[in-house]
Amino acid sequence: YCLYLESPRFGLDQGSTIKALEGLQLYINKYPASPRIAECNRMMDVLRSKLERKAYESAMLFYRMEDYRASATMLRRTLLEFPDIDEREQLVYLICKSNFLLAENSIREKQQERYEECLKTYAELKEDFPQSKYLRDAANMAEKAEKAIAKLEEESKTNPSIAQNQQLWVRITPKHATYAPWMP
Repeated sequence: YCLYLESPRFGLDQGSTIKALEGLQLYINKYPASPRIAECNRMMDVLRSKLERKAYESAMLFYRMEDYRASATMLRRTLLEFPDIDEREQLVYLICKSNFLLAENSIREKQQERYEECLKTYAELKEDFPQSKYLRDAANMAEKAEKAIAKLEEESKTNPSIAQNQQLWVRITPKHATYAPWMP
């Protein structure tokens, strides 16, 4: 119970929260007939919601910083760790959008793979949330991704050495890409 009281608000380090969860689970396992099991379960729900909120806010931070690779990874991780999160629909949409924006800001060699990831996430959103308020925007991104993939494939067919002939140095930052053709 003391570890439960030590658990900080979601914005801080959640080490105490994890220890409290472990302690409460140990108590439940050791004393399954205790009259306090319901109270322990209630406390565990509160602690899990702190961890869920922490994961959600961390993932959203990367999205707001426009670090789309980290954003997609953290959003997906949040969904894997908390599959019943209330914001699931929003998270799937933001994964789709992060993958799309990452592809848009990527070097040519990585674009097709990243556009395809956007299309996979769009299909997931469409299947899991057919009435989603995000579906129209995601459909627009998917359409643009399909066109971009078709264009990339067409360019590869007409000029198979296009990737080898490109002598661009690209450094991707969260906000923009810098092209310097003089760099090897």
